[in-house]
Amino acid sequence: MQPDQKNAQYDAMAATWKKMRDCSIGLRAVRARGSTYLPRLGGQDSDADASYQSYLNRAQFFNAVGRTVDSMGGHIFRKQPVITLPKAMDEYKNDINMGGLSLEGFLNNIVEEVVEVGRAGVLVEHPEREDDADGVKLTVEESRQRGLRPYLTSYAAEDIINWSTGRVNNATVLTRVFLSEKYTQDDEELIQIRELFLDGAYGQRVWRQSTEKNKKGGWFVFSEVFPKKNGAEIGEIPFYPIGTKEAGMEIQDPPLEGLADTCLGFYRNSADYENALHVAGTPTPWINGITNPEEFPAIHLGSNTFLKLPPEAEAGFLQTGADGVAALKEAMQEKKQEMAAQGARMLEADKRAVESAESQAIKRGGENSILASLAGSVEMSMTKALRFMAEWIGATDADKVNVELNKDYMPNVLDASTMKEYRENYLTGAWSFQTFFDACIAGEAVSEGLTYEDEIDRKENDPPALGLINDD
Repeated sequence: MQPDQKNAQYDAMAATWKKMRDCSIGLRAVRARGSTYLPRLGGQDSDADASYQSYLNRAQFFNAVGRTVDSMGGHIFRKQPVITLPKAMDEYKNDINMGGLSLEGFLNNIVEEVVEVGRAGVLVEHPEREDDADGVKLTVEESRQRGLRPYLTSYAAEDIINWSTGRVNNATVLTRVFLSEKYTQDDEELIQIRELFLDGAYGQRVWRQSTEKNKKGGWFVFSEVFPKKNGAEIGEIPFYPIGTKEAGMEIQDPPLEGLADTCLGFYRNSADYENALHVAGTPTPWINGITNPEEFPAIHLGSNTFLKLPPEAEAGFLQTGADGVAALKEAMQEKKQEMAAQGARMLEADKRAVESAESQAIKRGGENSILASLAGSVEMSMTKALRFMAEWIGATDADKVNVELNKDYMPNVLDASTMKEYRENYLTGAWSFQTFFDACIAGEAVSEGLTYEDEIDRKENDPPALGLINDD
């Protein structure tokens, strides 16, 4: 098997991923694909045909996909992620990829990838440890001081080209992954394949293509390494796939594919609509009854010209009616409404959940939404990746590592009457202060980052309220 061989699932989804990327970028990318998204009309023999280029350039694309990707990411990061890491990993928060990208920025990028195409992957890497001057392996602390520590690398759906799973210790695990990467050699950008494999122990091979004239294109092993965790072999591949519904290697459909298809339908309707307006706005002149065309080598039209025609001749303009144009305009408006509905469905609760609990608050509905499911998948894989990092540096509390993303997408700010009701419940003793405080956090009247204990400390250190100051 060649290292660049694609998985069958990959081949089946490649065109869909390209469609999602193009629709997310917008008109420029969609128009560049020519007849892939806008079929040619009769008589237009190629995409280079001047008539087709005019038809193409009149079409308008409503970029609901790109807007929705941004919006969905904004909903998830409306509240700060809750990230629990060992103290030894505090510095990683500001540079999780050894390239200056913060952990929150890394999470944001992963969420955007999964919203856009429904797939991403995260690999835990670690530079090879150097020996000291005497050939003795460096300790974890010595490695840290030299900047040799684990980091995360993200991979787009298009870069995860092949994989296989197998049974190890009565569990189905990832046994091989092929990842496409770019590197630069002699100012030329080239492709290499990183193979992650589990053959008793975890290892990596980097495959490159020969650039020698007599061997050009042939793949060879450029490097091979068997990483170790604290001196011991690693029994798993630290690669964590992320999908829209669950964390697994099986490819899942992009959540916005239906929206992309509607946008492309709007694009085609727009091309026909604009073309129809062009035709309707430029009527075609006609003359009938000229038996000897040689007598009229050229006919000029306009207010400053005079037409001399035979008595039996007729002249006029051929113009399309407005019915077809109106129908196209109505179709475009319907698609705009459908786009809005499809974007909103990302926040809707699962239908079964609504039917079984119709009286639940909007927040509960948000927690069962497509977007919340996606956020849960990201949480799961990122938690596993960060725990592996913690184990790699020897943290004793690696099991406490956790990532939690916001799943409350509808602001639920308390109004004045509800706040008054909560306050009365507390003052009359119906509620404890803890219950009152939790209700204020849920209603976003108090910062979510503030804990009950912090609030108690604040109250104890506060001077008395103005209404409670007396003359004594």
